[in-house]
Amino acid sequence: MRPGRWPPARRAAAVTARTDGRVARVDLDLVVAYGQHVPTVAEAVRRRVAARFEAYAGVTVQGVTVTVVDVRLPGEEAD
Repeated sequence: MRPGRWPPARRAAAVTARTDGRVARVDLDLVVAYGQHVPTVAEAVRRRVAARFEAYAGVTVQGVTVTVVDVRLPGEEAD
């Protein structure tokens, strides 16, 4: 564990989708690069995931919940 870092260990990104008939909700974990504007990145991810999921699965996406679980610092490798 590196001092001053929370969470202490990087979590693997996770995606969960729940459907109820022709309606879906998607929850996903996201790692954002340091220096990126988190609200802008999260909103772009929400829109893109909803559009792709609707096109792929043929359902209406009622919502996409994005949880930022980590910030990738400069020099860190992406998982």
